[in-house]
This record gives sequence, C-alpha cells and structure tokens, in this order.
Amino acid sequence: MTAHGSNARAGALADAARSLDSELSQAPVDEYFTLILRACARGGQFALSSFCAKVEDPAQELDEAPALSLVSVLGDPVAADGALRAAAWVMAAQRFAETWPRSFYEVLEVARLAMPLSNFAFERMQILSSLSAAAMRPGEADEREGMRAQFSRESLEHVIAAATGRRPSRRDMLLVIPPWTACFVRGIHACGEHLRELEALHPGVRG
Repeated sequence: MTAHGSNARAGALADAARSLDSELSQAPVDEYFTLILRACARGGQFALSSFCAKVEDPAQELDEAPALSLVSVLGDPVAADGALRAAAWVMAAQRFAETWPRSFYEVLEVARLAMPLSNFAFERMQILSSLSAAAMRPGEADEREGMRAQFSRESLEHVIAAATGRRPSRRDMLLVIPPWTACFVRGIHACGEHLRELEALHPGVRG
C-alpha cells in the first residue's frame, strides 16, 4: 500500500475512534462503565492499527487475502467505522470475561445499550466472552490454548467481516492468526493503560 493509502487509513480510523469515543462518553450506562468501554475502544483501535502495520510490512510476508482485504478498505470511512467498532467489541468481550467471569453475559447486555449490535453479531460476542472465560479456568493446557486460538481466529473474522461485508474463509486465516494475536495482546495492554488514564481524569468516578 502507498503512503497515501496508509495516511487515508490512519485518518479514517482516527475519525472513527473520535466518533465512537464521543458516543460512549454520553452512553446511557453507568459512568464508570463508559470509561471501561472507551478504554476497550482505544485498545481495539491499537490492535487494529498494529495489525495493519504488520500486514503492510514486507518483512512480515503477510499476503493472505483476508488480511489484504481488510487493509485495502480501511481508507473508506464506513469500513473504518465498522472495523473500529468490531475491534472495540472484541476487546470488550475479552475484558468482560476477564473482569466478570461469572456474569459477563449480563455485562455484555449492558454494553449493548452503549454500542448497539445486531443479534447475530451479539451472539458472536457472547461466544468470544465464553471462550475467554473458559480459557482462564483450570483444565488441560491444550484445551485452554485451543480456546485462545479460537478466540483469536473468530475475533479477527468478525473485524474483517465488519469492514469488508464478507466473512473470510477459515482456510485462508491460518497464517494471519499469530500476528493478530500478538497485536491483540498489545491492544489489551493499551486498553488497561487508557483506563488508568481515564480514571485519573475522572477521579470522582469509581467502579
């Protein structure tokens, strides 16, 4: 992709992030919960941007169709908005499972008030949270690792589908899952850092 294309993508994602952050700051949910959602949106944006940078790096040799199709459409504001919201949701699905492993279904319902989602997409988020929660429970290491891998694959499938309008073929996803996983982990850290920043900016708001 050209520098112009990269700049267009970065600009479209930044605009989408500002719009979503503004919406979430006024969402009809608990004030502290809005901070969590805003942090998840930041983490999702970080994961998505990091992944696109990897795809564009020739040294990574990521020429699989799903990754290329994602990067190619993100200069479009509608595609960027869809991908950003999907990335925010999958970050939230992971965060909720980690923070509320026994009640994440209810927490997802509350998040849906702030970030509306179709029934099909919401079911996917329930599955992702369930995978994250199950992967944290005691059990066979191979089973837990399999759940994490499934989360990574399905979360990226969701983001790509939201951006392109087409769910990618799973046979084309094998080589893009590891770099997406690495970027998503970095996004989790960015989410936590931004939540601490927001907490410092809103000292009167408590979880």
